[in-house]
Amino acid sequence: MHIDSRRALLIGLAAIVAILGVITAIVLTTDDDKAEPEAAATTTTSTSTSTSAPAVTEPAPEATDLEDGRQPAFLTALDVDGRTVEVDVIQFLTGEDARAAYEEETGDPGGPPNDYFIKNDNPRLRTLTVAPDVQVTVLGDDPTPVSVALSDLPERLAGTSAPEEGYLSSYPFWLTVENGVVVAIAEQYVP
Repeated sequence: MHIDSRRALLIGLAAIVAILGVITAIVLTTDDDKAEPEAAATTTTSTSTSTSAPAVTEPAPEATDLEDGRQPAFLTALDVDGRTVEVDVIQFLTGEDARAAYEEETGDPGGPPNDYFIKNDNPRLRTLTVAPDVQVTVLGDDPTPVSVALSDLPERLAGTSAPEEGYLSSYPFWLTVENGVVVAIAEQYVP
């Protein structure tokens, strides 16, 4: 066997070992996530070989346990350039569900004011990927919904924060999730 063939064989073997290491890390991370569903983890995988080839480091996509569809949440962080949003998922209840939850929490059988009740039993924060063509709607002054660009959202929320809760706005938002990606963000009016 020539030196060039040996080198090519060693490079190929090193690449296979690196790929197996990445797969093992992903499997172990997935098993850890199942064991502790409340823990939020960010996984970084890297592959390197013993050759002079440069190492590649990429963040693993963060899986979400949110079902596809509309989910109510408070926004806790927004990374416009990185196209991610961190949220605290809530239950936005109306009607009989709101009355029952309000009575259970407060002991008052009269029901919540304005016929809605926000329940937040799980303080876990989730970081979700935002689609490049995300549709964003915020409340205007009257409060009619107004479409804005994602890049305009931080400025729009600047005066509505609820710092005691760590939220970017005192208003909840409805996130539309498709295949684990946020495709729409809509502010919910609350009197």
